[in-house]
Amino acid sequence: SAKRMVPLDDMYPAVDSNPQTEAEINFTRVYVRDAIMKLKGDKQAVIQMRFIGEMSYEEVAKAMNKTEGTVRVLQYRALKDLKDILEKSNR
Repeated sequence: SAKRMVPLDDMYPAVDSNPQTEAEINFTRVYVRDAIMKLKGDKQAVIQMRFIGEMSYEEVAKAMNKTEGTVRVLQYRALKDLKDILEKSNR
């Protein structure tokens, strides 16, 4: 049973009504979403399914018609690329 996709906006619920806190959360949300959108094809799909959709390796593998090992490699490479994207945009 595939889990439902959770919008990135829902990953950072409002903790309080402090405008500065909400601005920081919104900035982070946009920053991470933009970085994810820079990933190509299967890498982006794996990140979205694994971390936003909270799907297991098995579920992602079935959805993508790939082996679990391939999904793990894609995730590793995608996270490495995501780290590079975020570091470059932070300079």
